[in-house]
Amino acid sequence: ELGRFNHAVAMVGLFSVLIDFGIMPIAIKTLASDPESPALRLYGRLKLICSGIGVGILALVALFSKGLTADAWLIMGMGLYLGLNDLGSFVSVAYRSKGEFWRETVFRTSTSVLQLGICVGAILVDPRIEAVVVVLVFAAALGLIPLAIEWSRQPPVVGSYAGWQGIGTAFGQCLPLAGTILTGSIYMNFDVIVLANHVSMEEVGQYSVAVKTIFGMMIMPLGFFHFATLPVYASRIAGGEEEAMRSEWLQGFLLSSCFGAVISLATALLAGPLLWCLFGREFAPAVPVLVVFTLIGFMFYLYTPISQWLLLRGRQQITFYIQIPAALINIILLYPCVIRWGLWGAVLAAFVTHLLIVMANVIVVFADEEFRNARVRLRPLLRLAVAITGAIALLSFEAGGQHLSKVWAVLAFAVVAHGECLDLIRHLRSLLKKGEPLGVH
Repeated sequence: ELGRFNHAVAMVGLFSVLIDFGIMPIAIKTLASDPESPALRLYGRLKLICSGIGVGILALVALFSKGLTADAWLIMGMGLYLGLNDLGSFVSVAYRSKGEFWRETVFRTSTSVLQLGICVGAILVDPRIEAVVVVLVFAAALGLIPLAIEWSRQPPVVGSYAGWQGIGTAFGQCLPLAGTILTGSIYMNFDVIVLANHVSMEEVGQYSVAVKTIFGMMIMPLGFFHFATLPVYASRIAGGEEEAMRSEWLQGFLLSSCFGAVISLATALLAGPLLWCLFGREFAPAVPVLVVFTLIGFMFYLYTPISQWLLLRGRQQITFYIQIPAALINIILLYPCVIRWGLWGAVLAAFVTHLLIVMANVIVVFADEEFRNARVRLRPLLRLAVAITGAIALLSFEAGGQHLSKVWAVLAFAVVAHGECLDLIRHLRSLLKKGEPLGVH
């Protein structure tokens, strides 16, 4: 059942670009730069249009595709849930642009608790996966209430923002990010679809738990780092403080990369207990897959901030140009690799894809004149990359046994990246002494 559910989620994920369309980062940047603009309503209208089209197309594909007939209603239900849930989360644009992260925390906590509670109730009453999807759709619909309240407080859409002309302008601004999301959704979901056609649904469930659930939790802080700093940097640019903003962004990039390496290593060390405690001993075969995938998680912590920098500089189309060949390479690799090596073939294809994305992003940004003038050195990033790669390799090969390999992995990481870890600790300590809110930083 878990394999069926994740297969449906992956199918919906392929169409997520039409629901997301890269609207939220552009809306936050616009509203942070000009708090009096009707950005929430303008980009909210575009999101309504895109979400409606996305859910409609997904429904047609699910109903008329012969290979999906058995799970058509399950896929349609998950598509409707994703559309409603993503639309409700759009209220975060108003919260983040004003730096009111506590309001987003309250919103996300309450909606998460609501969805968890009704899912548990649904499973106790009717353990079929379809019942869970129905109550998820209901909970996501309730999550639209905060957006409706915030919408009513926003200024009306007037002037050049009004009508189809304003929507067309917003569409053009979001299009490069939408392309990036499209390519990203391919290599984030296509692996499960390919696996579902070549391995058992039990193996799909094991792979999904490791790669989509635990791995997703590991990289989740990165999204909040990204969105918490975006309005700050955007307002700095609008105020003409580009030099100071560049320095702050670079420091934040190095610190978040170190945090990513630490949390990746911690996840790898706790891979077994995490899977056993949360899902049961039958998911033990997924432990090695999760350990290796934590290295890909570190890659996320490298190239996501760089994509943010390109967005801040109005060069988000470059991210799209990088993602296109990466998605094509992923598609080309997946089929032969999965046919030959099964789950490990999907891991290999993902590793190659994300490594290419990291290399391309680093070359594009740090070869630029503005960073070369600042004499930016990539030695801290190289040390972190060597440290986490060596640690994951020791854990994967279990040098000297499982427990001893963990000791060796921690020691290897500490020796190579001790300077970067000390910088992170000192920075956090200085913020605590000043009494500054860590969330903003």
